[in-house]
Amino acid sequence: MTDNKRKEGPGGGQRGGQNKKNKGSHQGRWQTPHQKNKMANLAAMGNKVDAGDVGIWVTCQRKLEKKAMNEMISICDELCEKLYGIIPPTEEEKERYFSNKPTQDADKDSEDEDEDIEASIKKELEGMKPARGAAGAVKKKPLRTAFLPINLGCESVFFIRTHAPVDPVQLALAICEDARTCQRPRERKSRYINRLTPVSGTSKATETAVVSLSRDILGSVFKLRANEGTQQETPAPESQEGTEATETIASSTESAESSNPTTDKTAAKEEIPAYTYAIRTSKRNHNSLSTNTVVKSVAGQVSLPHKVNLTSPDKMVLIELFRNITGISVVEGADFERLRKFNLDSIYKLALDEAAASRKPADPGSVDASTPTPTEQEGADAMVSGGV
Repeated sequence: MTDNKRKEGPGGGQRGGQNKKNKGSHQGRWQTPHQKNKMANLAAMGNKVDAGDVGIWVTCQRKLEKKAMNEMISICDELCEKLYGIIPPTEEEKERYFSNKPTQDADKDSEDEDEDIEASIKKELEGMKPARGAAGAVKKKPLRTAFLPINLGCESVFFIRTHAPVDPVQLALAICEDARTCQRPRERKSRYINRLTPVSGTSKATETAVVSLSRDILGSVFKLRANEGTQQETPAPESQEGTEATETIASSTESAESSNPTTDKTAAKEEIPAYTYAIRTSKRNHNSLSTNTVVKSVAGQVSLPHKVNLTSPDKMVLIELFRNITGISVVEGADFERLRKFNLDSIYKLALDEAAASRKPADPGSVDASTPTPTEQEGADAMVSGGV
């Protein structure tokens, strides 16, 4: 009997010497039209942080990013309406925006055609199809909201992009203050969110861009050095292994504290209090700039009389580096420490522990200092009877 073997290709191997051609799908996997449309819509919505964005970095429990994002959306809707009078979008608007369904007026830009029978039928058929852009994304009305959650495709972190008139520092502070007033576990508005890091501005993660951004953000709080003195020698960037976030509180360099009689004209216009400050950096998926380089670049812009105070600073400068983006903000040092460094989960636990302690009844076996003991009472009675 002849041996039945599968026909081999010219390469002599079982796969014919050539691998199957990648047809352009994600990592070699085939995608349905629905999946392609979904990816196009996500790309159109924006799934990355760009230079110039402002908002809040949010860390959360691993594998629970979607639940944490829903919690953050709900909290922002409530507080934005309270602080800024912004009415949140309805559930119907959200569902329409985050689905593939176009709005009724998505095709209003098309010109009117001749009102003959053939053109009318064609127009009717075209109106039944969702209008698509160049990238294949469904055209939709912009979502009426002052903030937009951005899924970065990274575990345990996402970004909330804010728009005017929302101030990310004020919003983050309001979220933490609201959590501080929680009295009972059922009143918790978040169970999956960890830390909030507001950023008042973002730029590319290059040394020159970081210097420019820091001057824009710090100029309204601190007295800055003159532009001529911003160029400093910095050590070569060190390699940072891994993607875990590293948080450090760094002190200013000696050059930042040296006296410089020349100051920026903007800072000289009004008298700025001699705030003390500290710098806190956090890095994720970033290895271009070392922490030391970033700290020296930012601290080198601050002039006297501002000095470093690592224990109880008046102002805390927050620096967040994620991939190729740097974000900076300035918050009150007292608020930052009192509100557990903006760790929402820790704030809720602290508030609930204090509320439980205040509701705890007094121990029946404990003796009140204001109540006299039996021996003291007998002595007092004897003195009264002796006096009579």
